[in-house]
Amino acid sequence: MDVSGDRKFLTVVPTTKLTPDAEGRVDVTVSADYLVDLDRTGLKLDGGTKGGAIHDAYDFEVEAASAGALTLPIPAAPGDDPFSPPC
Repeated sequence: MDVSGDRKFLTVVPTTKLTPDAEGRVDVTVSADYLVDLDRTGLKLDGGTKGGAIHDAYDFEVEAASAGALTLPIPAAPGDDPFSPPC
């Protein structure tokens, strides 16, 4: 999980494959303490004291993975446009 610089957003990056249940849903639970009264210098936030805790659960409907490989165009060299047909 990555937290944004202003500490208002988080990005969840799975380390393993997310497998939906029989209904095609994936559950994600987030539990964390949060800080208040931070010191700010420019864009940098420091210090603070524990302001409380959060605990939230989210569920997402996802499509089952296809059996085939995900085909994404990959450039052969820096600057190549992988979406242009070869010359």
